[in-house]
Amino acid sequence: MLDGTSIKERRLELGLTQQDLADKVYVTRQTISKWELNKSQPDAIAMNLLYQALHLPKAANEEISVAKSNAFPYNIFTLPIFILIGPLSFAFRYVYIELNKPEHKLTKIILIGTFIPLGLIYLNSLLKPLFYLAIAIITLLYFSIQLYFYFGNKEDN
Repeated sequence: MLDGTSIKERRLELGLTQQDLADKVYVTRQTISKWELNKSQPDAIAMNLLYQALHLPKAANEEISVAKSNAFPYNIFTLPIFILIGPLSFAFRYVYIELNKPEHKLTKIILIGTFIPLGLIYLNSLLKPLFYLAIAIITLLYFSIQLYFYFGNKEDN
């Protein structure tokens, strides 16, 4: 098993920068730095890629750990998740069909306009102030466009 100092020593022997090694292992430069400082350890897949990138022979027990990491992690939560997914898919399909009826158009606009910002909040990867500004702009644009077409179509009828 590689430790941080051996990763750094071998990387320097090969004349690689942290960024060069990160590109070969498909991780960030910061991840390589954490490995070299022993702040974290690579998982089995990353370890396999490290051995390839650093041109090191692998031990037999590490091949087994890579195979184990690819196995599906069965645990106590797996079965309830599968049991819930089936009925939920039917419920979502029913709601989708119901919301596509003309009399539920405003409800659909409100639900989609609510779930877009919630999804964006979940994927919060930008700087906080910029991210919240983007949410506000996207939400306002969505509602203004949808309401324009909603009330515009009512005047045409």
